[in-house]
Amino acid sequence: MKDLSIIIPTYKNSRYLNDCFKSIENSIKKYKVEILIGIDGCLETVNFLKKNKFNDYFNFYFFHKNVGPYIIKNSLIELTNSENILFFDSDDVMCENMIGLLIENLKSNFVVKPSYIDFEDGHEINLKSKIIKSEGVFAIKKKLFLDFNGFEPWLCCADTDLSFRLLENGIKFKFFDKEILFYRRIHKQGLTSRKDTGGNSELRRFYNDLIMNKSYRGPLNILNTTNYCTLDKIKYDKIQETHDLFLNKEKNKKLINNILN
Repeated sequence: MKDLSIIIPTYKNSRYLNDCFKSIENSIKKYKVEILIGIDGCLETVNFLKKNKFNDYFNFYFFHKNVGPYIIKNSLIELTNSENILFFDSDDVMCENMIGLLIENLKSNFVVKPSYIDFEDGHEINLKSKIIKSEGVFAIKKKLFLDFNGFEPWLCCADTDLSFRLLENGIKFKFFDKEILFYRRIHKQGLTSRKDTGGNSELRRFYNDLIMNKSYRGPLNILNTTNYCTLDKIKYDKIQETHDLFLNKEKNKKLINNILN
């Protein structure tokens, strides 16, 4: 049994993965940790992985369809070998004490939310920046997450929705209000920066309204998951072929549906 399982979805963030992975390795220390990386239909990331070597505690999974981070998190949690789960982002950087503090605090808490500071991609980290409470990066007991059937299958805001549902049902959070545990990278491709999913986007406003107007804030009906394949050196060279077949199948489905409808 591992002390902590870290789930990280990634999409077109290969340029940031080395920074992210190295920061995790520096934070692991004495703890038994596994890292599950979900590649969200991005062959660019597969090509990056082919050219690099990683420690055995890194495990990679390929999702042929671009489903967004929350379905990936839902799907991979059932593979985890720990009662403690951390959801982290592939473009962020951990502080050395992050993993240890989260594991120790999960001994007496169901949910632990760290704080962070932002830094602009390509710029140095300013430790005097404003400290912000995290929403999407947090640690949680696996059983609790599964009891609530995880995240809504949305492209954004599903972490806020889960927080509302947990709080509504009396689950208290442990916050690190004044201690920085990770650094959030701000860049154009980030979900909070993109035009379609950023803070001022129509989609984010739609989901936020949906969250505020929910009449029921308990567990979801099901855990929304999707298919994926384990990615290893044997399969690297076949991913392109299987991905093309999958995309063609999806294209044909749409054509058939258009004809029928």
